[in-house]
Amino acid sequence: MCDYSHSHWRLRWRRSVIALGLLLSLVLILRPAHSQATQGSVAGTVKDPNGSVVANATVTLTNTDEGAQRTTKTNSVGDYQFLDVKAGQYQLDIEANGFQKYEAVGVALQVRQELRLDAKLTVGAVQQEIKVTGSDVSTIQTETPTISASFTAEDANNLPVNTRASFSGTTPAAIFGTLPGVQSDSSDPHGFSLQGALPYQLDVTVDGVTSKDATGGNFLFDAFPSTESISEIRADGVLANAEFGNPAQIVVTTKGGTNTLHGSGFFYYQDSAFDAIPYTYPTTTTKASLTGKTFGGSVGGAVVIPHLYNGHNKSFFFGAYEGWRHPAQQTIFEVVPSTAMKQGDFSNYNSPGFTTLMDPFTGTPYPGNMIPSGISQIAQNTLKQFYPDPNIGNPAAYTDDGTPNYQANADASGHSDQFDVRGDQYIGGNGKFLRWGKFTWKDFPINSPPFYSSRRRRIPTKSVR
Repeated sequence: MCDYSHSHWRLRWRRSVIALGLLLSLVLILRPAHSQATQGSVAGTVKDPNGSVVANATVTLTNTDEGAQRTTKTNSVGDYQFLDVKAGQYQLDIEANGFQKYEAVGVALQVRQELRLDAKLTVGAVQQEIKVTGSDVSTIQTETPTISASFTAEDANNLPVNTRASFSGTTPAAIFGTLPGVQSDSSDPHGFSLQGALPYQLDVTVDGVTSKDATGGNFLFDAFPSTESISEIRADGVLANAEFGNPAQIVVTTKGGTNTLHGSGFFYYQDSAFDAIPYTYPTTTTKASLTGKTFGGSVGGAVVIPHLYNGHNKSFFFGAYEGWRHPAQQTIFEVVPSTAMKQGDFSNYNSPGFTTLMDPFTGTPYPGNMIPSGISQIAQNTLKQFYPDPNIGNPAAYTDDGTPNYQANADASGHSDQFDVRGDQYIGGNGKFLRWGKFTWKDFPINSPPFYSSRRRRIPTKSVR
């Protein structure tokens, strides 16, 4: 028993290592996909206490979550710049001969943000330092006139928007409507307008890859990662950068691993026991059954294979799973033939303009609007198969005015399974080059009421950069 257990876990460990190796191989080998940039930049000017520029100062930018560092020097006019910087938390260090060390900690860089960090050094020994925090850094955007707004991962999870255990699934696209400047399209429940741009002028991207439907102007509402995988949601509207093409942009970026191993688990539950019965229902006195459960978790960290590879500060992984189970019923109202009509009796059939039931072969009226021989048993069985008997009003009478005469709680159950996997690899000693890959898979079948055709949606998406 012990030998089997040991071999079993050794086999699972080997498979896990192989799977992780394949992901990193894809990140390093696959040809990059053409997508829009999600990185930002950090720039600024270094000056002394008198306002004179400080040239040749060493500037170091450190991603405090990943430990990746980039270093540059100020030019002859005291300027420095870091391009293609991944969104995250950073620390900026500036050192120059004859000045105290300048250190800015807790600096947050958002997606596509052009962050300016100017520094004023103080005369002193290099061993001394001046420390400022991110809250002391100006949040006024001076590098671009774009009007934008963003939500963090914490916002996405805590906003009062039901992206978990809801009737319509688990897509986080419902969060978009809460972004400042975003208005819902009255003609399309999945359409949005951003800061005056028309819905078809809005492009929604996930890690730089568009999710716009190729057959229409709107985006694919379910082609998004789990809410647990979202790092940031950003909206760019008025005066958006021309390089992105559309006048309105919503950018979704996903989480990556960090030097510290992190994990999460969640469970959401919704039940019709807490719902009220609508007073307008004419016959049914029981509410439709509805139970929603969303569960899953995530894990991310540095890639570490004991005695073989230490990926701290350079190699990271992140994975998430989200399951949705929604056994539910939907109350439907339909117009169905009366019990008499299905037997050939139209004596209680009322419709504007109708007076007499005619024989289609002879053109003579049927006596009393009743087919003497009735409808064949085969036809009656066929009609019963597709049309239930009315349960509202007189089941033998029919008034052709569009008023429903049948009500039922029909099966509208749904479920989904979703996986998000991401790998990040920094290349080079200065941490300038980042290669990453992401794969998202989602299966989303939903049952429809019996009078409509069933639909099944399967949304696999992937991107590699």
